[in-house]
Amino acid sequence: MESPKRIYCSMKQMNCAHSPHCRQAHLLFSFFCIYVHTIALVFVYQALFLEQRIYAFGASMVVGLIFMLLSSIVLARPLKFAILFTLGNVLAVGSTAFLIGPGKQMRMMLDSARVYASSIYIGSVLLALICALLIHNKLLTLLAIIIEIGALVWYSLSYIPFARRMVSELFVRVCDTEM
Repeated sequence: MESPKRIYCSMKQMNCAHSPHCRQAHLLFSFFCIYVHTIALVFVYQALFLEQRIYAFGASMVVGLIFMLLSSIVLARPLKFAILFTLGNVLAVGSTAFLIGPGKQMRMMLDSARVYASSIYIGSVLLALICALLIHNKLLTLLAIIIEIGALVWYSLSYIPFARRMVSELFVRVCDTEM
């Protein structure tokens, strides 16, 4: 596995104008690589004991929640909001990989009950980052964030027995136009 520092350095050497948006993309990419690299090290080499995994879970969850809370401060700037909110989301959802392992988490995400919500969630996370960092379109970024939140809620409901059915029936009753 190539180290995140080496990937970041090779990205820096590419022909880039080093605009603020480019630097943000480099920083976000390097942070994401370090996070994925840490999770891989934890479970490939069994580097952490259970107590350390619980601490890593807690730290990742808390940092993710802090990022999501900080994103509300910059709500008026959709691009910065999207970056902070999406990064916080990824950290919070990824924190459970410290407890159950990334392999089991992926199997659970790809379970037949969750595969559509997981796919939409991952796609909307990527779309939000692309719209915020590369396209710089506020409307598309906000649309991707709304889809991301909806997919995350629907994904989370799949872990609660009968929750999806109850929410679906509630929406049918609320949105039903017939008297």
